Amino acid sequence: MANERLIKAFRNLSAIVYITNILCSVIFAWYMTYLHLCVGSLAAAMSLFMLIIATQTPKMLTGALELSHRALFTWRGRFTTDILISLLLFAMGTFGITMGIITIFISLSIRSLGNRDKETFQVLFPTTKDPSTNNTEGSDYNLA
Repeated sequence: MANERLIKAFRNLSAIVYITNILCSVIFAWYMTYLHLCVGSLAAAMSLFMLIIATQTPKMLTGALELSHRALFTWRGRFTTDILISLLLFAMGTFGITMGIITIFISLSIRSLGNRDKETFQVLFPTTKDPSTNNTEGSDYNLA
């Protein structure tokens, strides 16, 4: 059985990082210039979606996201989104740069977990069976 404490720790840590990313983005968007508002709003929205995915709440919204954007639930999809969020955070001064580095570090830590403990990684990023094609969805993205 997968290490439940480790899984809970990574999910909670990810949630804290995404909440802090949202806070950083809102502070940046508060300057109310066009560029600040666009970059801050985009980073906050992306962080909010990743927070919903990381915590898997509310279930109704998570289910809808999983049906429409299945790639976000794979490690590769999450890492790509984290890179995009980090690039936006890097434009937000010292606080943003710090949060961008922490966001990338958390994603790489989860990947190193996948290299060491494949069962725990599989619990964090489960593969799903697509009923229309009978293929396992996400397996090539989640290989550790």
